[in-house]
Amino acid sequence: MSIRMKIIFLGVLIGCLIGCQQRSSEIVGGTPGTLKFGNEALADLAVVLHRVNGSSVEQVGFGRTNGAGEFQLVVQGREEPLQLPPGDYVATLESLGPPIVFPKEYCIAEKSVLKVQWTGSSERLNLEAPEKLLAPLKSM
Repeated sequence: MSIRMKIIFLGVLIGCLIGCQQRSSEIVGGTPGTLKFGNEALADLAVVLHRVNGSSVEQVGFGRTNGAGEFQLVVQGREEPLQLPPGDYVATLESLGPPIVFPKEYCIAEKSVLKVQWTGSSERLNLEAPEKLLAPLKSM
């Protein structure tokens, strides 16, 4: 391999390593939130937020829960924090880890029972779902 090829290869390798490192770092600065099932929390859930406009909903962002149920909102489709503006929202849930099947009222925005009226005056977006949703997981 020529010296020129080695330099090009090294440049590409360094670029890939830097790019991968930036993507894997956590995006901070979005509106923080917590998802609890009674007193329980689950990691690796996507909390997807949809803004309610009359009878329609628009997906605006999401957050990934950690083991304590905490997340930070990120702009949908971009790698940047989402500071949630005041308004009416619904949340839906998706598993990013083990397969968890939630009832449709937690998965479909138009049917979601996880409703939020966000004024922006709170420090956190707190979502509460019934603990009974975790019952199938506890029997595993």
